[in-house]
Amino acid sequence: FGTAGPRGARRRAPRPPDATADATISLEEVQRGTERHLEIGETTLEVKIPPGVRDGQKIRLSGKAEGGGNVYITVGVTRHPVFTRDNADLSMDLALSLGEALLGAEVHITTLSGKRLALTIPPGTQPGTKMRLKGMGLAVGAKEAGDQYVEIKVTIPTTLTENQKRLLDEWEG
Repeated sequence: FGTAGPRGARRRAPRPPDATADATISLEEVQRGTERHLEIGETTLEVKIPPGVRDGQKIRLSGKAEGGGNVYITVGVTRHPVFTRDNADLSMDLALSLGEALLGAEVHITTLSGKRLALTIPPGTQPGTKMRLKGMGLAVGAKEAGDQYVEIKVTIPTTLTENQKRLLDEWEG
């Protein structure tokens, strides 16, 4: 019979070789999910990348490699110019003028999905203050969406007019 090894154990057929590929997506594509067409050997595969995928996460396509092996796709997420990600939460910096921080203001920000929101900055807001926008982060899986955090950065003027200097001296006085 020829398939038995020592002590009558059967030998397994060699496992078909696996293949690997990389797919790079944007943070916007992480939010909604996306598709990529990837060349694996001589085959083009359509790969569905689910919403909420993490940078470095691997997606397995069972039996899709040549000879029936698995294909492992490593997903890379490009750095976003505005948002940083912590699981389902997103963070961004918001630059305010000294006057906006001292006196308060209404400013407009845009979420990752493109929604414009009015954000009320209370008078006396300190640099480093974090404001939470509940549910405006990423929706990961079937869970509720994460939050978007806005960290306040105050821009200090580098030059002042004589009148501004005089007013500051009176205020500090």
